[in-house]
Amino acid sequence: MSHIPTPSVEDAPVLSRPLLALVGERFGVIPNFYRVVSNSPAALQAVLHFQSALHGGALDGLIAERIALTVAEVNGCDYCLSAQAYRTRKAGLLDDIEITANRNGASNDIIVDAALRFARKLARERGHVTELDIEDVKRAGYSDAEIVEIIAHVALNVFTNFVNEALKTDLDFPKIGTRRST
Repeated sequence: MSHIPTPSVEDAPVLSRPLLALVGERFGVIPNFYRVVSNSPAALQAVLHFQSALHGGALDGLIAERIALTVAEVNGCDYCLSAQAYRTRKAGLLDDIEITANRNGASNDIIVDAALRFARKLARERGHVTELDIEDVKRAGYSDAEIVEIIAHVALNVFTNFVNEALKTDLDFPKIGTRRST
């Protein structure tokens, strides 16, 4: 059970209600993560703006989904891993083999693999990467803008992982457990 309330739209703070309605329109449902974050209208607005800004960025949207799988595994976040795997499977974006590879910070596509290896190292090493790590991602064909956005996606996913782990958000997706040993 979540450590803080998981309010319905009607029970959420007044300033969070229209934001939750937007989440409902976007996903068809309002996942518990957004409901928990809605306890702070400022935090909910921040996460939605961050997601929206990155959605319009230079980085391919599917790589963002893959980064979310990688970072959830690194941080041991069952909620985020379950939600991401459910969403990508349901939309037919990734198969189980690729989801497993992405959880490991890898991909069967060598260009995507470079981005995920970089994202995994960023998450594991808390941003402390080497010049060689940056050069590897550049050699795979990623622009400076895309590299910055990989870092931004890692940061956004660290936030979602930390919220869900710290507050024990009730899982509203089929559970996939992380290995927690990464």
